[in-house]
Amino acid sequence: MIDLLRKSASIQIRISDRGLVLSDVQLESLFDRYKQLDSGNDDRSNTTGVALAIVKAIIEAHGGTIQAELNERGERGENTEAEENKIAQLKKDFLAMIGHELRAPLESILLTTEEVLADKSSALPDAAKSHVSSVNDNVRRMLSFANDLLNAQNMESDSLK
Repeated sequence: MIDLLRKSASIQIRISDRGLVLSDVQLESLFDRYKQLDSGNDDRSNTTGVALAIVKAIIEAHGGTIQAELNERGERGENTEAEENKIAQLKKDFLAMIGHELRAPLESILLTTEEVLADKSSALPDAAKSHVSSVNDNVRRMLSFANDLLNAQNMESDSLK
């Protein structure tokens, strides 16, 4: 279940998942890349993967915060098929948005900055070239981040097949 709450100057998105029940120690590791969540067995499905670490980095890069907490009863529940389908569709929509709304503009900015930097006849002052170079570096980093997110999703999809 996903809830959206507006709180003065911020927005809180609450996602409820009735999957694994995690201890407080496991919750602290939830946003670590590929952290094994000890469940008493050697099941690979109890690793954190990379997606939540990437989500946390994106949120924090924009001045936000993310946290995980146990539900009121600390119980495990099973998602209904309808809930699973809704979750899958939301994930698909989010990744489509990343691909279209984030990657396309970033690639356009990257192309533009590369053209400016490659133009040897430009009368652009060195300070301006330095700024364009900085924009180019930051766009590359953001594009790499978006690609990592999409690649992680593709790896997850491949592992489910």
